[in-house]
Amino acid sequence: MSTAPHHLGRSALRRGSILFGWTWAALLAACGGGGDEAAPVSQGPQPIVATSVEAEEQAAYTLLRDERSRCGFGAPSPNSLLAQAARNHANWLVTNDANSHEETPGTPGFTGKTALERLQYVGYPVRAVAESIGWGSVAPVANGVAVRALRGLMAVPYHAIGVVAFNLPEVGLALGPSDGYYAPLVVELAGPQGAAAGPVVYPPNPVKTYPCEGTTGVLTRTLAENPNPIPGRDLSTNPTGSSIIVSVASGNTLTLGAGTLVHVASGQTVEVLPPVTASNDPNRHLAPNTGFYLPAQPLAPNSRYQFTFRGSNAGVPFTQSFTYTTGSD
Repeated sequence: MSTAPHHLGRSALRRGSILFGWTWAALLAACGGGGDEAAPVSQGPQPIVATSVEAEEQAAYTLLRDERSRCGFGAPSPNSLLAQAARNHANWLVTNDANSHEETPGTPGFTGKTALERLQYVGYPVRAVAESIGWGSVAPVANGVAVRALRGLMAVPYHAIGVVAFNLPEVGLALGPSDGYYAPLVVELAGPQGAAAGPVVYPPNPVKTYPCEGTTGVLTRTLAENPNPIPGRDLSTNPTGSSIIVSVASGNTLTLGAGTLVHVASGQTVEVLPPVTASNDPNRHLAPNTGFYLPAQPLAPNSRYQFTFRGSNAGVPFTQSFTYTTGSD
């Protein structure tokens, strides 16, 4: 990853209930994006009051743990130092009306310019970190805002790979205060000194996906992501369905053929855009062992879909099929 940090305040964006960003320290890339609805001007930080922050964060961690485990990516262990670093940055974002992986020295709440520095600030012996930022709408209700933010991150391809597929053993996440309309969820996936970092370690030849067989609650659509997975298409006004990511063992090369998506109840085939792998990634973000598909249009809510695709893993052909279910939004 080599993109420059994307630095936008929420009030400047004027769009979207969820904003995205992630960074890989040591390589340090960063990005951000927005959704599709006008955002009112911030009224200043306000605590989440409809439910406890601890309950929100636990619900988000449980979702991340369960989704990664179900799909074979492994569950990271919670770490209190990572949670503190995430909380520091979440508070900084709202206090400074910012949406960035880079903090500005001298601003209120500054604890380090980069995610790497912020982990060092709290005393975490960091070797590598993948930081993700999701903004969840607190309207019409604040309950579930952390889960909504995390599901948004898992619905866009580059960020889904960062949150779900990276093999980092520990995690800390924190829900920041609301500005009256949105609240940030900061997720710090990290590995300490001496721990392996990189894509998940696989047994011989398996192909892993997210969503996978039995996944439920998938968002019906993905909004804007930076970098844009479909350059030239404004995903804030013309969204796709949530992404389907594919990953094989680190060091292997993944190729993907056409995918077929079927709405199970009606039998109707849903158009899927051509797959993206490292060989044709317009943003050059993908490693050779990862790729993704995007349904051409948003999916139906509360519906079961079957996805079938083919490709090759280190030159070995495969065909795979699974079913998953969308949520209510």
